[in-house]
Amino acid sequence: MGLDAKIMIEVLYGPRYDDPWKGHPHEGGFPAVTTRLLVIQLWKHHYIHGFMCERNDAAHECRAIELEESTLVALETQLKKWATDPEAFRPCPKQWWGAFFGVRPGEEGFEEERDYHRKEATHVAKQIRKARKYMKKMNDKYGNDLHKPTYYAVYEASW
Repeated sequence: MGLDAKIMIEVLYGPRYDDPWKGHPHEGGFPAVTTRLLVIQLWKHHYIHGFMCERNDAAHECRAIELEESTLVALETQLKKWATDPEAFRPCPKQWWGAFFGVRPGEEGFEEERDYHRKEATHVAKQIRKARKYMKKMNDKYGNDLHKPTYYAVYEASW
């Protein structure tokens, strides 16, 4: 048990009037209405959780929240800075801190846990950039087609 969060690309398939489910993925003979693609899975990453909660309090209610591109760019930028500056990303504020979120600031082992996440920061930033480029490419691919699938990012936490 602990903070388990994911950043995902969600694909919402648009309606098709000639054949409503043509072009949609199917599984077990059933058409998909939405699908999710995993960008990155984060365990006990209270830094990113706090970042998300500051922008949308519903992130702390274990609901998927849609992420604006500006939020993804800000997170990517902050993660890159954090890789070289341990003070560039602050821990999750107490109001959104939950049991099993990891070692709290001031407790033994806090710096070690922080540095573990910092080592992963560049990789997480690259995954976010890759997801942003993919969503743009796929959304541009269909142009103004009214029935196109829509690609957007979501953050969802659980514990």
